[in-house]
Amino acid sequence: MFTHHRCLLLVSPTGSGKTVIAAIIISFLLKNNKKVLFLAHRRELINQCSKKLDEIGIDHGIIMGNHPRKKPVCPVQIASVQTLTNRDKPDVDFIFIDEAHRSLSKS
Repeated sequence: MFTHHRCLLLVSPTGSGKTVIAAIIISFLLKNNKKVLFLAHRRELINQCSKKLDEIGIDHGIIMGNHPRKKPVCPVQIASVQTLTNRDKPDVDFIFIDEAHRSLSKS
């Protein structure tokens, strides 16, 4: 499932556990020494993902201004699409995009 640069899209209703599924996949990827970037378009979603990763015990950093969770050496980073448009992109093996349908939005 994770070879040959394939893409996977998970479509599911709000509150159905997409972030939990992403966290479980991230946990698997970390066991295989992979670097992961989780992108979201709103601070609320970034914080939600961070909380879920904390609950599962996955150490991570957040790329966002002077965020107190700035940890660039962590193999898992969470950021907003807007933040990364003005910064160097982290070197990662996998990218998760929360609400991917909004990633092409101008707002």
